Amino acid sequence: MVRGSARRRRLSTAGFYALAALFMLPTVFVFYWMITLSLKPQIEARHLEPPVLRDDSASRAHRVVAEATHRRIGRRLDLQASATA
Repeated sequence: MVRGSARRRRLSTAGFYALAALFMLPTVFVFYWMITLSLKPQIEARHLEPPVLRDDSASRAHRVVAEATHRRIGRRLDLQASATA
């Protein structure tokens, strides 16, 4: 009887740690992503088109939105620079 109880306890403990590891994976991935992104050159880190998007329509749409955002930010920075000068 003791063996069955010990085996059940070990399985319960293993199940708990497996479930904890499953829930920790997203958190660990975020830290991994932040560290790898901080080690990349700035140009590569701020690349407009993510390499995941392979579909032409999705890639084009992403490029249009990203370029519009960069133009808007650039205009804002130009206005701020001219206001302070």
